Amino acid sequence: MIETTCPYCNNVDEFDADGFSDDDRSLQECSKCGKVYNIYIKITVDCDCTPCPCQGINHEWELIPTIPKNFTKKRCKHCGEEKELTDEERKQYKIPSKESYFKELEKLSKESPF
Repeated sequence: MIETTCPYCNNVDEFDADGFSDDDRSLQECSKCGKVYNIYIKITVDCDCTPCPCQGINHEWELIPTIPKNFTKKRCKHCGEEKELTDEERKQYKIPSKESYFKELEKLSKESPF
C-alpha cells in the first residue's frame, strides 16, 4: 500500500500498487470528497554505498547453507561474489558432489513404483 493525496481536497488515502509497473496509470476515488483522480506510477530506486574491504580481490569466503548440502557454494561476506567449491573444499567440509546427488535421484526414481 502507498499513500496518495487527493489533488482536490488534499485528503490522504491508501492505494494498493501491487501488480503495477513503472508508467502504469490508475484511477482513485477520494474517500473524503468522492472525486476521481489519476495515479501515475513512478518507480524509483535508491542505493546505499558502503566500503568493500576485499576490493573485489581479497575475498573472505563463507559457506552458503543449502538444501540439499550438495549445492553448497561460497560467498564473499564483503562483495557477495559467489564461487563453486573445489574438490578439495568438498572433502574438507564433507560436502558430497552435485553429481552424486543426481545419481541418487536417478537411482531412487528407478526403484520407485510410481
